[in-house]
Amino acid sequence: MAYSSRTFVKRVRDTILKYSMIEKGHTVLVAVSGGPDSVALLHALLELRDSLGFGLAACHLDHGFRGEESAADAEFVEALCLKMGIACDVRRVDVPALMSEWGMGAEEAGRRARYMFYEDAASKTSASRVALGHTLDDQAETVLMRLIRGSGLDGLTGIPPVRGMYIRPLLYVSRREVEKYCAATGAAWRTDSTNQEPLYFRNQVRLQLVPCLERWNPRLREILSDTADRLREDASYLDLAGRATTGRLARRENGRAFIARDRFNDLHPAMKRYVLRALAREIYGESAGAAYVPLGYGHVEAIISLAESGSPVRVLHLPGGMIARLGASEISLERTSEDDSGPAGAAFPVPIRVPGTTEVEGLGIRIRAEVQPASGLALDPATNRDPLRAFIDNSLIEYPLMVRSRMDGDYFYPLGMSGRKKIGDFMTSLKVPVSDRPYAPIVLSRDRVVWVGGYRLDERFKVTRATTQVLLLTIEVKPHMGGDRR
Repeated sequence: MAYSSRTFVKRVRDTILKYSMIEKGHTVLVAVSGGPDSVALLHALLELRDSLGFGLAACHLDHGFRGEESAADAEFVEALCLKMGIACDVRRVDVPALMSEWGMGAEEAGRRARYMFYEDAASKTSASRVALGHTLDDQAETVLMRLIRGSGLDGLTGIPPVRGMYIRPLLYVSRREVEKYCAATGAAWRTDSTNQEPLYFRNQVRLQLVPCLERWNPRLREILSDTADRLREDASYLDLAGRATTGRLARRENGRAFIARDRFNDLHPAMKRYVLRALAREIYGESAGAAYVPLGYGHVEAIISLAESGSPVRVLHLPGGMIARLGASEISLERTSEDDSGPAGAAFPVPIRVPGTTEVEGLGIRIRAEVQPASGLALDPATNRDPLRAFIDNSLIEYPLMVRSRMDGDYFYPLGMSGRKKIGDFMTSLKVPVSDRPYAPIVLSRDRVVWVGGYRLDERFKVTRATTQVLLLTIEVKPHMGGDRR
């Protein structure tokens, strides 16, 4: 039986109405890549425009990744919109150049460039909504990706149907239904060749993991989408309870937030995390023009761990210039003028006990150090493949040995490479996610980097056949921090 395009449009309409995505009189800006999802979205919204009473515009961004192919995509979208009588804003950005400028991988830089473009295009067209073509498949892939990488409740809620001005009317239709709709309506689309290459994590999940898991449950995508919906409801309830708790326990004074340490320690662990994040959002909101930088899991757990430990006064530096002070009776959060994007403890190098074990609370790790006679083991390539262990020529170390997170301008001489390299550039070349970079422990001897923990030893400190004593450093991820910070 032929696929009914009316069924597809009705499902899109039902999603719009269920989540109050569009109000009468709104102008909706559709982000059109040229792929089947965004083309189907544009066609469906055009069919619904008059009955729901909204205006329609489109936009397209050429990321500059695929040369002539991406330029042809832009021409296709421009011609499509012209044929449909829809105004379209088409622009090109050099995302590869922005990757270097921003110190990000391709996916992160592309996403950031897109959303900057959407906001500008929406402003120029007076659009109050930006419609994105995420489907049920995208939702399932997102939940799986976050589950694999490690995530809390908020992360597992997946892609929200509505977030601010962004709406996703296709979130409850599958990619297969999208293609059937395009075929039924004769809508042509462009194919992005990189979508079939398992170069990026999402593509690997889409092309390899999802088909494998569907052998056990053919309804995997629907089930993951339903799970995200249920968790979103749970998160919404926690938000209501958290707002009440935060309002009851915290006091505000001159742009700072305070909470009694003993009352904080009495809270349920889930509520502790909520309160800290809520107060951080509040502090950023009180700073004019400051974009909120969410506290990562490690940052929040570092504060909780110190609060519970009964430690004397401690100061933790957090993302975006946020500072947490743990006094004898109170915990306070404030924002300084400095933008320290590193994790807790970034500005305070910690001395490493040699021999012994050193807790590095802000990074969520401990480092075990021992000195031993040189042996063939330290020169064995197989032994040195463990990114959480480093063999160092002890005679080359000037003590005390220190550890901290990465700072701008840090450089080292990567083992096996010629010349020096900025650590930020080195991580970019390895495609290390920007969110993971602040957690790499930087081990220093005086002012010289000895080891970028989890990634590479400095060539100047390697063990040779002339080495008589070896300093062995081993990183252990603390269980309460969770996640792999390599």
